[in-house]
Amino acid sequence: MHFRIGVTMPLVESLPPAWVPVDGKPSGYGTFFTQVAVGGQGDSSVWAIDNRKNVYVRKEISQNMPIGTNWEQVEGKLINVYFHGYLLWLISSGCFLFYFLHTNCI
Repeated sequence: MHFRIGVTMPLVESLPPAWVPVDGKPSGYGTFFTQVAVGGQGDSSVWAIDNRKNVYVRKEISQNMPIGTNWEQVEGKLINVYFHGYLLWLISSGCFLFYFLHTNCI
């Protein structure tokens, strides 16, 4: 997984946009992320689901550390995670729909 620094052409005296690797991976042998959702409109949350439907949230994301520090596994199983504006939508493996407002407070 990678994080993009910069989205526009830089000024002459600055560094060009770059892709930075993000450390960490899902727990367990043979697991890998199948879905990642990134918050919008001022929300810095990043959520992920692995191939075993385990749920993860990226911890300690800030202005000074935009890639965060690690992935923390969250209790439960999900089949889909999606951001829309200020809302985080979750669909559980039992096909229940949940949503959270202001997800950066979770």
